[in-house]
Amino acid sequence: MISVSLNQIAAPFADASAFCALAWQTNCAGIELRTDMKSVDWTIDNAQKIGTLAKDHNLRIFALSEIGAFDDFDKGRLEQTKQLISLANNMGAEAISFIPRNDNHGAEPAARRDNLSRVLSTLQPLLEDAKLIGFIEPLGFKTASICRKQDVVDVIIDLGFEQTFKLIHDTFHHALVENDPIFAQYTGLVHISGVEDTSLDVADMKDQDRVLVGPKDRIGNIEQIKQLCADGYVGPISFEPFSPMVQNSTDLKAELERSIQFIKSQTVLLAA
Repeated sequence: MISVSLNQIAAPFADASAFCALAWQTNCAGIELRTDMKSVDWTIDNAQKIGTLAKDHNLRIFALSEIGAFDDFDKGRLEQTKQLISLANNMGAEAISFIPRNDNHGAEPAARRDNLSRVLSTLQPLLEDAKLIGFIEPLGFKTASICRKQDVVDVIIDLGFEQTFKLIHDTFHHALVENDPIFAQYTGLVHISGVEDTSLDVADMKDQDRVLVGPKDRIGNIEQIKQLCADGYVGPISFEPFSPMVQNSTDLKAELERSIQFIKSQTVLLAA
């Protein structure tokens, strides 16, 4: 059985207390927090308070996001990583997230692999010392520098870093990339969101099109969840809708409950 989580992007205007309450009210097992949310003042003191709030609501903090363009690694990104690790440790988060470049700055496969090996080798001792997992999320956009999960898994295996780094399988981004395997055994977290707009070709779908998962979903969330579980995935699935229609909902709790119930009815896999 797998559990449900809520990414902070679903309710970007809620403060930490309201967000934890929403996750608790919808029977989530945990939450994902984001340092790009202006509704939270990201200080060490507040990180500790958020950790207490999560515990009070019986919620795990599955991840704290994010280091963006992490594969363009320099001293600045190193300091950002150290700061994110400190925040994560102070709130009791289990992992921090790393997102690749998304600026049309691609690289040849060999150069991409060498660069990723160098970056992960730098990050691994920091994460190990902090007892944190590093979640890496390939992006399906053509403008992204790392699109395929296969590229990340190959480097993780080569370096022997399977205990430190895990994939984020994002159902939206997976739908954008053809023939990329599902690596359940290397996956630590699953992001779910649906796209219902029938006027869009898959290649033209963007973050703002991502809504909650329902019966009109076009990108195969149910099929992906079933395959992940069949292959042995037992971690959380986390709602990550970027659509303003969701974020500005007047009754997000009810909409989340409907989506959770729909997924349950289709998969019989979610924990009670």
